[in-house]
Amino acid sequence: MSEKIRIVVAEPGKLPAVSYISHSLNDMQQIVGGYIELFETTESGIDLFCNEEGKLIHLDCNRFFPELQDIICGPIIAIGHDEEGAAVSLTDEQVLEAVRMFTVQYPPARFARVGNGILIDPNWDWKPDTTAQWYFLEEK
Repeated sequence: MSEKIRIVVAEPGKLPAVSYISHSLNDMQQIVGGYIELFETTESGIDLFCNEEGKLIHLDCNRFFPELQDIICGPIIAIGHDEEGAAVSLTDEQVLEAVRMFTVQYPPARFARVGNGILIDPNWDWKPDTTAQWYFLEEK
């Protein structure tokens, strides 16, 4: 039986969710809907993965990353890594950071495809539900 690891998944237009997957490339590919691409690594040891062909195969636009000057299309996976770079479960602190990242720093946005380009709606003011309670339950 494969070891389960804790991740955070950000799907287009949705709040992030904590999930558990087997420690396998296949599970990661199933979530993103194809080949995975590492597109960002945070200072706290969180790796962000997406579908490497997300824009080409017209997956729904997900989040805008201004530092990268890029829009990521399709689901995004946040996963931890160890000193050697191998994928590991997110710690409690990393889970909170990833949830904050996908709700405050890079919130869901509204996009429109125009020709071969993608526009971000500058008038859409997404606000997180500040009354929501976050519960992180360990898998039994």
